[in-house]
Amino acid sequence: MEYEVAHNIPGRLRLRIPALVNNQDYGAWLRHGLASLAIFESVRVNPAAGSLVLTYAEEKFTPEFVLSLVVVGDWGGDWHWEPAETTDPFDRPQTTDWQHLLLPGLSVTLALVATVAEVPSLVLGIVIAGAAQPWIARALESTFVRGSPSIDVLDSLWMGLHTLQGQYLAPAFKTALAGGRRNLRAETSHERYRAWQNLPSSPRRQLALTLLTREPVYDTQLGTWQAQLSHSAVLPTLALSGTIFILTGNLGRSLAPLQLDFGSGIQTSMAGILLNALLEGVEAGIYIPSGRSLEMLARLDTLVLAEPTTPGELAALGDLGVRCLSTVTPPLEHNLLEHGHHLALVGYIHADPHAESPMTILRLHSDTQDGLPEAVTLLEPGLMSLVKGITLARRALGRIESNAALIWLPNLVVVCGGIFWGWHPLIAVLTNNCTAFLVETGQPAPSIPEST
Repeated sequence: MEYEVAHNIPGRLRLRIPALVNNQDYGAWLRHGLASLAIFESVRVNPAAGSLVLTYAEEKFTPEFVLSLVVVGDWGGDWHWEPAETTDPFDRPQTTDWQHLLLPGLSVTLALVATVAEVPSLVLGIVIAGAAQPWIARALESTFVRGSPSIDVLDSLWMGLHTLQGQYLAPAFKTALAGGRRNLRAETSHERYRAWQNLPSSPRRQLALTLLTREPVYDTQLGTWQAQLSHSAVLPTLALSGTIFILTGNLGRSLAPLQLDFGSGIQTSMAGILLNALLEGVEAGIYIPSGRSLEMLARLDTLVLAEPTTPGELAALGDLGVRCLSTVTPPLEHNLLEHGHHLALVGYIHADPHAESPMTILRLHSDTQDGLPEAVTLLEPGLMSLVKGITLARRALGRIESNAALIWLPNLVVVCGGIFWGWHPLIAVLTNNCTAFLVETGQPAPSIPEST
């Protein structure tokens, strides 16, 4: 990489890089790669001026060390980059506040009263419509603004048509239970942040707070696939519902397919599991900056070492099915990736002479992940923290798969029950929310050490 040090004071380094001039793609590539490392407080790129500004903790790192990260990291190599797909915020789990449960709670109360006493249908309809307003608003936006109907269209139709039929309990309970789960997720997240915030200041504490603030868990292939499935399934589901109504003439049975869960429960579970795994990684001595990095780390099968390691570390990696190479040529690397292998290059960055050990940085490569190789930083000497990181990454993906089965199988049973046997729609609501609640609360949160 061709560069010139334009400004250098403790804690701040400014470089002029000719390749950056008027090159937005390269600037985004460089910023993404350096920002994924654990040491920088900020990374700013100015393509118009061809400059790169890095800020860092001056008491921990020398300017020479910071410069070596830019140069040794080979950020000027093949820099073709397409940003990794991320799940649209529109498709992510929603959060709310307890005061927003007023209408859902009132709708449940009135629906229960209506089972034993007369309650005006208009009043019940208005209250349930108000409680369902988040679904309705999102359904309208996805259909008329984005031009791609979301699963909120199915939920809105389901609640609206059941309400018109006089089936008030099911839509009322749906709004209340879903809202309660959203609030519990938000409260759990806030408590976890406060717990980390109360710890003594340390690099790991700062990394954990950064992860909790950014929640970088919506860039995985699995999440993107789930969101695409949800959107692509809307119109076929509506067609199935219409076909059942034509064949049976029974509106209740024809509405049952609208409660098929194409991923809202999975998306919620996935986000929590991935964030927990990233925080566990910080505790275990490995900084995994995103869900995409964790997904790539879980699939790692080939490790290229820049320096020799211990027999114990080699054996531990071998037990995980990771083979270690001392070097790799570009043709061999291309061949490995072409045949579906997942590769990581290990680099040891030496800081100042007083440092006890070098910082270890992994660059993860995979032909199934478009874009820039992800950088993972080991926070402890040696490769045992990498072994822990691979283990927790694979455990997290395994938990996501098992949770998918826990959500989809009961959901499929109650939907079939509604179609073939005319089960009450409240059964579907209670089943879907109970399984989602079990999945969301059944995942162990990472322990928060007394000192980190």
